[in-house]
Amino acid sequence: MAFQMHRFSETLARPEVVRPSRSSRTVQLYYRLYPDLRGRNRYICLVVKRGTSYSLILTAYLARKIKGD
Repeated sequence: MAFQMHRFSETLARPEVVRPSRSSRTVQLYYRLYPDLRGRNRYICLVVKRGTSYSLILTAYLARKIKGD
């Protein structure tokens, strides 16, 4: 994911889908589709903890599909 960090801001600013986490009310999953990742369509998923005065990216990963679909 180190080579994809430039896409994090785009994913946060213009996500295609935002889903709540099943395990925590303060965590959301931000998804954006990129057609050129690993030669195929892949989503970048950012797992973000939302606080009252801050937000924090907990982790990021590539996904073939959106969770819950």
